[in-house]
Amino acid sequence: YTGKVVIPESVTYNGTVYNVTTIGAHAFRDCKGLTEIVIPNTITTIGNYAFKGCTNLATIRCNATKTPTISAYTFSDNYNATLYVPIGYEEVYRAAKVWKNFVLINKNIVDGIYYMLSTETDVKVTYKDTNYNSYSGDVTLPDSVIMDNVTYNVAGIAERAFYKCNNLNSIEIPTSVESIGTEAFRNCTSLTFIKIPSNIVTIETDVFADCTALLTIEWNATNCNDMSKAVFVGCNVIEGINFSENVEHIPSYLCAGLTTLPLIKFPENLISIGDASFKGCNGLRSIVIPENVTSIGYEAFDGCENIKTITSLPLNAPLIKSNTFSSDTYDNTQLIVPYDCLEEYANAPYWNYFQNVEESSGIEGTNIDTQKIYTVNGTI
Repeated sequence: YTGKVVIPESVTYNGTVYNVTTIGAHAFRDCKGLTEIVIPNTITTIGNYAFKGCTNLATIRCNATKTPTISAYTFSDNYNATLYVPIGYEEVYRAAKVWKNFVLINKNIVDGIYYMLSTETDVKVTYKDTNYNSYSGDVTLPDSVIMDNVTYNVAGIAERAFYKCNNLNSIEIPTSVESIGTEAFRNCTSLTFIKIPSNIVTIETDVFADCTALLTIEWNATNCNDMSKAVFVGCNVIEGINFSENVEHIPSYLCAGLTTLPLIKFPENLISIGDASFKGCNGLRSIVIPENVTSIGYEAFDGCENIKTITSLPLNAPLIKSNTFSSDTYDNTQLIVPYDCLEEYANAPYWNYFQNVEESSGIEGTNIDTQKIYTVNGTI
């Protein structure tokens, strides 16, 4: 081996995935061209003389949060190498048997931002130490960062990266970021606005929980996975969420529990609304379902007891579940469907639960804001 070597967390052999947990004895012995090694979080043991004779090994990046078991001979020629460990675990490594022999245990910090290596080419933004509250003021994250003369993509925000940053006023997240970890912005009590960029794929649990000053969300993510739990728990003053027109799917649980949300303006290109996405949004008075929507998940609007009017624009009734809306909504809310589509909705599963259904007039060429004014029974 020569140059920089990144050991993967897992490998696939004959169709089976195996976790990489051990670096065997003598595995890299006498690899004099080896200059950097990246050890994944899955490694628990590194064998005797694994790096014996690696005289040019200058950088060791160990991402394991539990110090792997090593012997005095594992890195016997490398204790002067710079050892990078997960942020917050420096003292753990300094106290660990044999690991404490390393002279340098460094943090990855550039321009006041702390990073952890996630892949050979990517880093995640993380926190300074386990006291958290690592950032304040107005923070702009770069889309790439140079460390040790190597350029890395800033591809994620790690778990609790901005946890308890009470004086964080604003955060600008670049489009390079694809994931935001659990509780990444929890208790950022001065944050009033958040913009979710277009390339976000994964948002974990409680990312923005208890951001008690958060007023507005700008949602641009076009390929975000469904969530398993609400991400804005305890955000009790949110006044609006603005969706980019490119958004076609609203992830499950996205706005669940936002009781102060007064209205939703869905993007025209919307195709699906995820499970429980607006569950418990008691501030909603009316909703307009865009004409391209084909499905609405279970409990999507359950518990929205104050909705008075639902205007559904699709000519073909979207697929819904029995509990997409609450029983009170089925009984008391006025459902307005497109002209000449009463029979379509009357025969569609669960849409036929609505007791108060009317048809729009079918008048064309009238420029109206369907969020505010509706056409019913031929009258505007």
